[in-house]
Amino acid sequence: MDPERLSRLVNLGYEAPIHAGVAAPGLDDHPREKEAWRLFAEEAARVFGCQLAMVEYSDATSPERNFIVAGGLEGFEEVFTSARARREEDNYLNTMWQRPAGAVQLGTEIVAPDQMHRSRSYSALAMPWRLEHFLTGTIMTGNGGGAFFSLGRAAREAPFVEGDKAAIGSLVLSHLTRSMTT
Repeated sequence: MDPERLSRLVNLGYEAPIHAGVAAPGLDDHPREKEAWRLFAEEAARVFGCQLAMVEYSDATSPERNFIVAGGLEGFEEVFTSARARREEDNYLNTMWQRPAGAVQLGTEIVAPDQMHRSRSYSALAMPWRLEHFLTGTIMTGNGGGAFFSLGRAAREAPFVEGDKAAIGSLVLSHLTRSMTT
């Protein structure tokens, strides 16, 4: 990984929550923050050579703050948002809700590829973009909310490996956790 691009990515992660609270009085600042996270996701897709990078934030106490942003694949976040009703079948999200901040797992550690291919979620979400390899990390969980970072690669691309888990956990998620909790 290019250290300069990785440094820029981390800086974008710190800047995104700063955009909350900068709108003029009486105006909703949430779109500015969501756009800042979208820029982060776009850069993450480039830095990690992925078709998809996604950040999801969910807070049961303030649902108006919830967002999903995707970088790399046009239209993915709209499809993913509309598929949230499949939560009971979302093995990735259900597994990561149980993990502490900074935890990172390869998609194959969560669900075997043959089982993934048979799921409705895969058919609706990943198959149209030919996504095959996944890496998911927990930014934060607790108090009825959570935030997650996911990467996806097409079948023709190299799968994620243990070294990717270490890089995401130590070089990205720790910064995102601090960023979102300050």
